[in-house]
Amino acid sequence: MSYLTSLATLAPAIEAAGGKTVIITAESEEFLPNVRSKTNYTGENISDPENLIASDLEKKDIVHVAITRRKGYEHGLAQPAIAVIGSDGTVLETWAIKPSVVSLILSLGPDGDSRIYRRWVCTWSR
Repeated sequence: MSYLTSLATLAPAIEAAGGKTVIITAESEEFLPNVRSKTNYTGENISDPENLIASDLEKKDIVHVAITRRKGYEHGLAQPAIAVIGSDGTVLETWAIKPSVVSLILSLGPDGDSRIYRRWVCTWSR
């Protein structure tokens, strides 16, 4: 949830520049009050437990949102991803977490090969 805390911090600057923040989650609406309380995120949200939006973003070649299997999520759990889209629909930037790379980094531990870590941190999907 730390990425939502960061987004909540950035939201005023995004809105001041004419932007809008929207989160899309695989969680049902009932969990949102707890998430808002923990992260201070006050922007718009869309609950998409079937991951239809993630699938559509991939079909349109905007961003690949990783969906991982997890107990309690019939259609899987969408992993963090970002799409910055202009008011005219132009895709300005995208990023998506790559779970297999995260697993590699975690297996290396804090003293692992920093080149791999830097490469992961700087990996953008577009």
